[in-house]
Amino acid sequence: MSLFKYLNLEGCANITKEAIDQLVLLNPNIHVEDFMNSMDMRAELDQEIGWIYNIRHSVGNNLNSVLPQLYQHLSFMTVDSGDDHHIIAMNRHSPTRASPERAVRRFS
Repeated sequence: MSLFKYLNLEGCANITKEAIDQLVLLNPNIHVEDFMNSMDMRAELDQEIGWIYNIRHSVGNNLNSVLPQLYQHLSFMTVDSGDDHHIIAMNRHSPTRASPERAVRRFS
């Protein structure tokens, strides 16, 4: 009858794969699951930090390119409050002509 022993290595940061292999070689009844070398853990953590960094800067770059365009579009809008109606006028640049077109919409 063979009994397997489970060794909990959680929190052990300085154990190498070679040490685990030697332990299992000398004690075949020891079962090791999900062993990750501390260097592998550091590499994985570095990779995840890199992903987060890239995502953060990608979002920042997108905002930096979109916000000026949004502000530019908002600067073309003017509001005229008359006696009876509110008028919002938007200047739009025509893709076929160089001069802007003026679009006016009335609200009651």
